[in-house]
Amino acid sequence: MKINHNDKDYIKAFNKLKELIKADPILIHPDFNKAFTLVTDASNFALGAALLQTDKVISYASRSLNGHEKNYSTVEKELLAIVWATKYFRPYLFGRHFTIKTDHRPLIWLSNLKEPNAKLQRWKIKLNEFDFDINYIKGKENVIADGLSRLNYENNNTAEVNINELFNDDDIDTVHSAETDSTYYIKITENAINIFKNQLILQRAQRQTITKRILYKKKIRNTINVTPESDILKLMRENLPEKGLVVVYCPDDKLFLQFQELYIKFFANNAKLKIMKSNIILRDITDNGEILTLIEDKHLENNHRGINEITEEIRKTHYYPKLQKEIQKYINNCEICNKAKFDRNPIKHSLNITATPKKHNEIVHFDIWYPQRGVMYLTSIDKLTKYATAKSLKDRTWISIINAIKERIQYLGKPETLVTDNELDTVLIKQFLKDNKINLHLTTTYNKTGNSDVERLHSTLNEHLRMFNDDGNNTDNMKEKVFKAITAYNNTIHSTIKKRPIDLINNLLPEQELIKFAETLQKQKEDIINNINRKENRVDIQDFQNKYIKN
Repeated sequence: MKINHNDKDYIKAFNKLKELIKADPILIHPDFNKAFTLVTDASNFALGAALLQTDKVISYASRSLNGHEKNYSTVEKELLAIVWATKYFRPYLFGRHFTIKTDHRPLIWLSNLKEPNAKLQRWKIKLNEFDFDINYIKGKENVIADGLSRLNYENNNTAEVNINELFNDDDIDTVHSAETDSTYYIKITENAINIFKNQLILQRAQRQTITKRILYKKKIRNTINVTPESDILKLMRENLPEKGLVVVYCPDDKLFLQFQELYIKFFANNAKLKIMKSNIILRDITDNGEILTLIEDKHLENNHRGINEITEEIRKTHYYPKLQKEIQKYINNCEICNKAKFDRNPIKHSLNITATPKKHNEIVHFDIWYPQRGVMYLTSIDKLTKYATAKSLKDRTWISIINAIKERIQYLGKPETLVTDNELDTVLIKQFLKDNKINLHLTTTYNKTGNSDVERLHSTLNEHLRMFNDDGNNTDNMKEKVFKAITAYNNTIHSTIKKRPIDLINNLLPEQELIKFAETLQKQKEDIINNINRKENRVDIQDFQNKYIKN
């Protein structure tokens, strides 16, 4: 039957239908005490989603696919619908368990991919932020999301149901973008609550109590335990100051939502008072003896790593105002460190600034390491993530070296560029790299700074071995010592990247975050090298072209 779109009865019926699907009882208000269900679907030109509770709709959403998205495979489009819908309805879903219903199995397909590309890795990481189960329904039963995904938009513009039309003014404050906060909404800080002067801990308990502590002579911490009968507004009025910044830690989402609503209604107009929320609380250490014991334990546990590494390790779980100063004092007086470590700042010519790779395996440094006479390892370190490997070699033949490189490729992937010195400069190794489309960069003879990443790795590993050797209770053989040394290196926060290499390998960042991470490292590198050249009056070779300068 052909529909006449100009027919008055048709237009009237269509408009009536639109009003019905936007109103009670079809459309309901959200109940945050009940579980949410997210239904998604995708067509060849659009995405559709609906947020439901008890099979009733809270909100609809849809958008068209752009040019390159239309070229996705069917399963990629279905996966995109889930990623987009969870982002769109994030204010409802984040931090709560919910159910996704779809008529395809994109998540199983994604988990079975052995080598997902960067786009799919980003999607996977985004979905890992949420706590959900997924139910697969027949296509003919997925009528709501399917209908939304069949809408054909002109000019490829995004079309979404206007949430302002679906809720009254009193409820609209509970629905806001996950990426832009309303002026009055309490913003979240990434820092732990411990560092702030005015702290408020709000939590549920069997009995209402209010405690006040003065920490480190300057910080004030109010802890309020509330019960279902507590008057939250009264407690806020009695315990919030008239001005200043107060940071709140509240592990109960429902309680914090109640706190936020009261803040918006009764306190937000006070321009002198600012409230922020922290999701991190560290263990406070107020006893000097306790912090010294913790520093000693971490220093020994991580095999005498440096000041920055131990500081970052302790800061993940504990708070102490002058932590780095205490760590520096302890390590500078460590007898084993003073005996085993050496000065790494010899006077040399000006350091050049090298490019920082923007992804894992873009540049990997290789070298042969000799921990003791007659023992050798092929070592490698990724220039971006600083993840290191050490493979035992029975000899220095090209066969042994190629087999070690193959093993590294098998477990960590193929590098784009391999940097090494002349020790690996053989015809057969070059041919192997050429066959596998791996670029080879050879450093200049007797210039260790050209392969400095792996040389610095060797220095750190040698320090680890000296620590083991100075420990009279250590009876490990060399192979076991090397294993422990390389494991300690990869599992400790690196002083340059401020992250553990093992974490960057196991949880690869999305492409844009990796680029931002690389740019930050490059800026840090430039600042450090320029500062060293200036501070140590290093010689610029271009200024002394006719003089001999020792490398």
